[in-house]
Amino acid sequence: GEIATEFKDKRVTIVHPKTYLLHQAPNETVGKTAQKYLEQKGVRVLLGQKANVDAKGQATTTTEGIDVAADLTINCVGFMANTAMLEGGALAGALDEQKKIKVNKHLQVLVNNQPLPNVFASGDCNNFECWKTGMQAYMQAEYMIKAMALRVKGKEPKPHKAPDDVMIVAVGRDKGVMAKPGGGVSVGCFPVVLKSAREGSVPLGVNSFRGMYSMPKIK
Repeated sequence: GEIATEFKDKRVTIVHPKTYLLHQAPNETVGKTAQKYLEQKGVRVLLGQKANVDAKGQATTTTEGIDVAADLTINCVGFMANTAMLEGGALAGALDEQKKIKVNKHLQVLVNNQPLPNVFASGDCNNFECWKTGMQAYMQAEYMIKAMALRVKGKEPKPHKAPDDVMIVAVGRDKGVMAKPGGGVSVGCFPVVLKSAREGSVPLGVNSFRGMYSMPKIK
């Protein structure tokens, strides 16, 4: 969206293997609205297929035979947790099939399904069930600090509960999509204002929005 907004003479193509964009969002409306905004900016969206690449990593055609040759190919196949340093060592048993670090409800690392009392993992590298957003990583890190402090005092912390989250996707500088707690969706310029404006290190208005839904504020 940003490229299509700033460089209107460039032709942008998105190839996505799922039936709609942002398939990890709570409902299809988020991805379909983002696609509508992208197409309004002239972006070509090809769904249900993947891009074939040459030896240099440049896209050539899709798996459906559509020509997508380009001057620049950006590979956006999702993220993989950087946990290679654990493979083959004492913590090799802590990795799941996706190479994420297995944790329990207290974010303690599990080795062969047994918790290590004083070893925790937070953020994108663990397999805790939640959206993998910056806010979730922040809240997990905050929980870990409090949990370790309690353990030093010989107390058992309560299980970590992932707070309700919001997903904000900007499509250029003028439009965006926001998935709200409870499954609601906001579209238009409002999501972009929340995402782009800054109030210190916290996006402008985010804490006010979180307060509306009884969600913990970000400090």
